[in-house]
Amino acid sequence: MKTPVNRLITHSGSFHADDVMATVVLRHLFPAAAIIRTRDPAILTTTDSGDIVYDVGFEYDAVCRRYDHHQPGHPLREDGTPYSSFGLVWRHHGAEFLRSHYPGDPEDVLRAAWGGIDRRFVIDIDRADNGYVPPGAVASSSDTSLSLLVEDFVAPWDDPSQNNDLRFLEALSLFGEVFRKRVGRAVSSARAEAAVLQAFLTAEDPRIVVIPDYMPVGSVIRKHGFDQALYTVERSRSGEWFVTCVRPEGDPFGQRKPLPLEWAGLRDGDLAAVTGVEDAVFCHVKRFTCATRSLETALRLARLAVEWEPSPATTPPQSHP
Repeated sequence: MKTPVNRLITHSGSFHADDVMATVVLRHLFPAAAIIRTRDPAILTTTDSGDIVYDVGFEYDAVCRRYDHHQPGHPLREDGTPYSSFGLVWRHHGAEFLRSHYPGDPEDVLRAAWGGIDRRFVIDIDRADNGYVPPGAVASSSDTSLSLLVEDFVAPWDDPSQNNDLRFLEALSLFGEVFRKRVGRAVSSARAEAAVLQAFLTAEDPRIVVIPDYMPVGSVIRKHGFDQALYTVERSRSGEWFVTCVRPEGDPFGQRKPLPLEWAGLRDGDLAAVTGVEDAVFCHVKRFTCATRSLETALRLARLAVEWEPSPATTPPQSHP
């Protein structure tokens, strides 16, 4: 049985994104714990197993649930980025945070979501809090980063109340909701990647892959290749079914095999007359996607596209040195 957590202890005074976001995670996991903001050594040196101490205390010891990063020998990520308190809390409690929000999702989906959040959200706060710029990168000059938006909640010098405890709670409320939205999107992306991978692995024809719903597919192709795949078939949010060309690696505007030239820019009856597919809707003039009103007819278009071979008259001439 886990030791209950009675207090979440972080520093008092002004605050930053790392202690705010660490508190968002910990308060969700331990809702009964009191939030204590202090720098009092009498408290920080007498904590017990019922306390979690973060962003204060000059100690990183996950066993003792202390997550500071200001001390000599501060913890680093594998790429050299110094951890902030948020990075450390996410490292040790992020998986539990995800499981508590999404208990029905499999572990592989939650692992992928945890990694995506760590790489695309948490590490930016680690870098900002530590003033760290990766080698070869340029420091961001944006005034709209999350780290700076959090600092807008800190009492300015001419606020007579200087009530940063209240402002800290306000920041928790707002940025907690921001983080929950980001987490939800990351879990959604991880679910999609798992479903799309399964669709590619089980496709009846490896050249034509039916996607279960309107989902991003690029990450699966980048990771796994699936060199035979030419087209994906998926239902759009408007209810139409789209046949979309798979892009070659490194070419965001290309197609492994474009749709037939004769379809380019046609709509409705004109496209139906050329293809023989009665509910054809349109084909983009750049020939990377076309649509019908049903899965069955979308598959018919995809099969026609697979079988189509450009004639010499429709093949662009090759340039020669």
